Amino acid sequence: MNYRLGAFGWLTSPEFIKEGGASNAGLLDQLAALQWIKQYIHLFNGDPERVTVFGQSAGASSILHHLTSYGGPQLGRKYGPPPFLRAILQSPAFFPQVDDKKEQSIYSNLLKLTNSYSLEDLRNTDSRVLQFASNFMIQTAKYGQFTFGPAVDDLLVPAPLSILLDKGFYWPKYQVMVADNGNEGLLFSPPTVQSDSSFRSLISQRLPGLTPEGLEEVVKMYPTDDSFTPKQRVQRVANAISELAVLCNTQYVLKAYGGPYRNAYNYKFGVYPGFHGQDAFFTVSLHLFLLGCHFLLLYI
Repeated sequence: MNYRLGAFGWLTSPEFIKEGGASNAGLLDQLAALQWIKQYIHLFNGDPERVTVFGQSAGASSILHHLTSYGGPQLGRKYGPPPFLRAILQSPAFFPQVDDKKEQSIYSNLLKLTNSYSLEDLRNTDSRVLQFASNFMIQTAKYGQFTFGPAVDDLLVPAPLSILLDKGFYWPKYQVMVADNGNEGLLFSPPTVQSDSSFRSLISQRLPGLTPEGLEEVVKMYPTDDSFTPKQRVQRVANAISELAVLCNTQYVLKAYGGPYRNAYNYKFGVYPGFHGQDAFFTVSLHLFLLGCHFLLLYI
């Protein structure tokens, strides 16, 4: 399904909201598409009560946001559950949301790049200028980061995903399959992070709001010494990023949906080197093979 990306889909900040902007427009686009599917899938011989959604990486993270949308039935009863029954989440990659100060910095930077002073100015700006500015901000982001993404908005996303899943604020009774790969974090790990000080700096960036005591606990979880080679030091970073961005999300899903509902399944893709997204090729290949068998049987 199509949905808005970059600044078009994920712009937010206190000032942006005050001026009439809507956070998480990309998620709202997805929700509209899912509602359209449920309404019209019967015209394609589909069952509106048995829709399955499938996503990898940002797509899996999007599905996870819908499973926790509005805080589940406890908080979002008037909005209703997401319009599907089953979900397949391959490597649900998602970093914790940045704080208001960082969000405001991103919004201010976009205004500056487009010679704008307000949201109204942005709405009257040539779309090609906005596209250039959005792409520039993404391309100049720090290694392994993407500038834009879902954010806590006190409505569709009332709190960080980990808290929502851990505290029971999600839509139950969905059937989910969640997957992760053997080396998820390597693609997002800066090779220049070789020392403890640079490792601390990286973790602080990826976990905004982490206390100094918490930071030291994280460092202890991924020890290193003078015998480590540069490759081993990069792998140390990759291990931390893997757990922070993907594996923790996987565990929260399994705990939430594999508990009293027993509706959670998990697979781990261990084919070397197990990079983030590597399993997608095998998934697509399997689907094409099954589709080919289907058409072959039609003509036999």
